Amino acid sequence: MENTTCSACGLALDFVDSDRSVADRKPCPRCGARSRSFAIHPEPARIAITGGVAELSVTRRAIGIAGELRASLGSLSARGTATVGFVAGTPQPVMEPAALPDVLIGAELIRLADKTKDGQLVVGVAVPWIEILRHLETDPSFLYAVPWRKLEELIAGAFERAGWPEVVLTPTSGDKGRDVIATRPGVGSVRIVGQVKAYAQGRVVTAEEVSAIAFTRELDHASKAMLMTTGKFAPGILKDERLKPYVPYQLELLDGETLLRWLRSLRT
Repeated sequence: MENTTCSACGLALDFVDSDRSVADRKPCPRCGARSRSFAIHPEPARIAITGGVAELSVTRRAIGIAGELRASLGSLSARGTATVGFVAGTPQPVMEPAALPDVLIGAELIRLADKTKDGQLVVGVAVPWIEILRHLETDPSFLYAVPWRKLEELIAGAFERAGWPEVVLTPTSGDKGRDVIATRPGVGSVRIVGQVKAYAQGRVVTAEEVSAIAFTRELDHASKAMLMTTGKFAPGILKDERLKPYVPYQLELLDGETLLRWLRSLRT
């Protein structure tokens, strides 16, 4: 069902002409404006999509995330693999509810803005990012199915969601050992360089890999280095006398279980 209102005065209209160009629409009986707002309420669940969204990234379980959609959309018009298109003013769902992973893996997870010398600024998360976290609640193993670049995007979105004022996703090559950079500028500024390793369950991160990100922190003059993996850390790493002085304030290690807990905490 679609409810149409005048964008200028808010009058509910008893006709639907969103499919027409602005010049061809009927003027509002109250104020004469031709701009429109509309709300779509699919059943049995309710999702209210307001404003002039031309294309919206969703997943195949969009009906199940009505709350997140209402909280996240605003004026956002995101694009992804699974979309709801508007044909002749009527919402046309292109996919039926089904399995999630193939949709989420190919979808756009984060919203990117200006480029910096280190990469590209992250300014928000898209609906599929929210749905991945929702899916992890019931299927934690899905974390191991996310490709390495999408995992980097997922974690970059997590820093943005956690309230970091400046989050940068570095390019796929030439990243200088940094996948995500999170900065809190100003007095007492903090800069975190993060490295993400999409490893199979049970695969270990070696002491050499941990030492490498610690050295990257030094080269980058960062406050802290974080190594985040879907796998585990080799036994004895935290007992390494060379690393002990840096943990946890200058070096933080998140294994698969810890990473999953952090991501889940950001859903709300």
